[in-house]
This record gives sequence, structure tokens and C-alpha cells, in this order.
Amino acid sequence: MKIIEIILKLTFLVLAIYVIATGQVFGQWFMWLVYTAFILGIVLIFNKHESYGYPTNYPKMNRVFLIRRIEGVILVAGALVVFLHS
Repeated sequence: MKIIEIILKLTFLVLAIYVIATGQVFGQWFMWLVYTAFILGIVLIFNKHESYGYPTNYPKMNRVFLIRRIEGVILVAGALVVFLHS
């Protein structure tokens, strides 16, 4: 799951840069960005192993998982808004 999360994050970054650079809002590549955001959001919500290398006894690990879940919910909600709007 860790590898999938990293690949999705890199894909999201590349697609976001491409969509911003070309200005193709609501084009084919924008929709691929939305699909990637939706899948990445689901992975962030349910993945228990973070892609960052925190130490074994990191004291604020619960906060990290909470932030990941919040990020995931925001990505999924944003993708659903775009799906419903288009």
C-alpha cells in the first residue's frame, strides 16, 4: 500500500502541474486528476502504513493518522463535488 500511495501522490502532482500549465480545466487530463484524487483520498483514509519514514515510537503518530484521514476526506469530497457538477 505504501508504494501505491507514493505512486498516486506522484501521479497527482504531475497531473496537477500539467493541468495548471495547460489551463485545461474540465478537460480529459483534469478528469484524470479528479480520478487520481478520489483514489488517493480512499488510500489515505484506509491505509494504516504512512509513506513517510517516522521513527518507531514517534509520540504524535495518532495526529499523523488523523491528518491523513482528514486529507483523504477532503480529496474524496472534492472529487465527488466535481463528479456531481460535471
